[in-house]
Amino acid sequence: MQAQQQYSRQGITAPGGLTTKDKTIWGNYFEHTNEYSVREQFKLNRPDVGWYQIRNALKARDANGSTTPVKWVKFETAYEALGDELRPQVYHFGFLKA
Repeated sequence: MQAQQQYSRQGITAPGGLTTKDKTIWGNYFEHTNEYSVREQFKLNRPDVGWYQIRNALKARDANGSTTPVKWVKFETAYEALGDELRPQVYHFGFLKA
């Protein structure tokens, strides 16, 4: 949380308001308990659960219709905008060579 506050204080915002949209999805994840099969499939009981597991657990929840579906359109648009902004910087800062 401290890093996020510092990030906000510097006046840096993610493209398309990504941080606002991911908070909504994150809240939806904790609002309901996943079925055992979903928890087991994506290893959600582990302490190192990442975005990949959370995103796919929510999509599995949407597919079985047990909860209100998550609205992914705005998030995916903002996520794509962030990717478009970061992709050139991977080469610019030398993480990968062109």
